[in-house]
Amino acid sequence: AAVSMKAAAAAAAAPRALVDLADFDRSSLTVYLKDVLTLVLENRPADPVAFIADYLWRVLGGACQVSRAYQYVTLSPRHRQAFMDNAVVAFSVLDDAGPRGVTGGDHVKLLRTLCADFPADVSAALLRVLGKRPDETVDFFEFLGGVNACLAFEEVLSEVERVFHEPRAGGVGAGAEAGASAGAS
Repeated sequence: AAVSMKAAAAAAAAPRALVDLADFDRSSLTVYLKDVLTLVLENRPADPVAFIADYLWRVLGGACQVSRAYQYVTLSPRHRQAFMDNAVVAFSVLDDAGPRGVTGGDHVKLLRTLCADFPADVSAALLRVLGKRPDETVDFFEFLGGVNACLAFEEVLSEVERVFHEPRAGGVGAGAEAGASAGAS
């Protein structure tokens, strides 16, 4: 152990080559680091280290734009101010249509991703109402409305599932347990 402590002290005392800041800036890493630190401070994830690792993996690994937009809109609950900031960033990630907005195709892909866990008939009905043709342009307010609708519906479905599976004395909400005990009598 003493040898490794001496080696560590010698390595710390040795002169280090300076990092060429121009090369560092050209790598775009500073942009990503600023972005991820801002997101961590705004969204306060439960595990910031895992959040940073996931973010860098997605961005540097070439994650598709829809996947990055999904990540932004699901970072924080809809009622927090950070959600609106994240929605603006998600919109700008998808904004290939120029100053007019997001393509209908990308908007529908994002909504499908947000609705992936919904029952098939529910997501199909929701996408019929919210979706656009691929060649149409979606402005920010339509984009935000579609995202909010999917996230709100997800909250409702989660609450219904929680209430249904919550055990209650004598009935409603007891789920399968109530049916099993009724059949046993």
